[in-house]
Amino acid sequence: MIQRISILIPTYTIFLLKEVIGFRTEAHSLPIEAFWFCIDTFRLPIEAFRFRIELFCLFIKTFRLENLKFGFANLNRSIRNPTFGFMNLNGTITNLNGTFRDLNKLKPIEPDIRVCSLKYVQ
Repeated sequence: MIQRISILIPTYTIFLLKEVIGFRTEAHSLPIEAFWFCIDTFRLPIEAFRFRIELFCLFIKTFRLENLKFGFANLNRSIRNPTFGFMNLNGTITNLNGTFRDLNKLKPIEPDIRVCSLKYVQ
């Protein structure tokens, strides 16, 4: 069964997944646009799922970087390895271990965040 969830990314907040996928991280509020999805519906064991995340109409014009890429391109592998992160963010890769680098250098210009679609397949 395929279930599609539409998520609106919140503004000026970064939500890190805490107990959802087992990362020992905390939620941070930074004066920039949100990079992360707060997904509260994933209370099930993540090992039982294989993810295929599709980013539909996700256009962020807020930053001075026009080609901001997310590290969610291919999640058809195990999600146990938290090595995926946000790519091409001021030339750095920010992993999901609670450390964010160079995010404070990004300043919002005009928020333009649209709905992205997340689809997971059991």
